[in-house]
Amino acid sequence: LLYTGGLPCQEAAGEDDTGGTHNAAGLAVGSLVDVFRLCHRWQLLAHAALLETHLATKVDETNLEELLEVAALHKASVLQKACFDVARPSASIREKFRCGKP
Repeated sequence: LLYTGGLPCQEAAGEDDTGGTHNAAGLAVGSLVDVFRLCHRWQLLAHAALLETHLATKVDETNLEELLEVAALHKASVLQKACFDVARPSASIREKFRCGKP
């Protein structure tokens, strides 16, 4: 049995109790990443592609490293490009890269 729901069209950014960002439906980016990984594990590639596109809109400096790692592991080119687009202009990311810090 597989339930396929939908993602909300309009979202309001926020922060949950653990400091993770979430949208209006209360979906933490980390939870979306977990679902993305599960879609790949179960070979639900159509769902994974939809989630990849959705996650690509959520990339910012706070979740860049987590999303870039997932993009690289699952060969998610749309998500990887979104991560690079956020990282390029960021001085703090450039400094981490230069110093070799995670």
